[in-house]
Amino acid sequence: MPIWAGICGQCAPNGSSSAAPVAHLKESATALATVVAGTNITGAVGAPNLNTQLLNYLLVDFVEDVNVYLNGQAMENGPDAGTPNDVYPGTNQATGDLKFTRKIKTGDVVIMEIFPLAS
Repeated sequence: MPIWAGICGQCAPNGSSSAAPVAHLKESATALATVVAGTNITGAVGAPNLNTQLLNYLLVDFVEDVNVYLNGQAMENGPDAGTPNDVYPGTNQATGDLKFTRKIKTGDVVIMEIFPLAS
């Protein structure tokens, strides 16, 4: 089974885990509240501040294999908060959590794209 088949339901056509992996994954979400820089941004169950969960990027290189856009503007990914970049991994990579170095306002749109490894 390809490594992407079991990661998320969006990784294969119609959610099937037996199909070949896709070359590109994309998800968008809208901020439900204004949050200060460095706050975990999530659509996961609990205390979501996005209207939907973003993609699981646990098994890819966040800096090289993930594109993040805020209101259509490309962000520069960093490996952690100690780098002078726009966005870095949030608390839970499996639920697509992110942290930004700027304030996120209600209604802002976050788009995440992943370019998974070919099997």
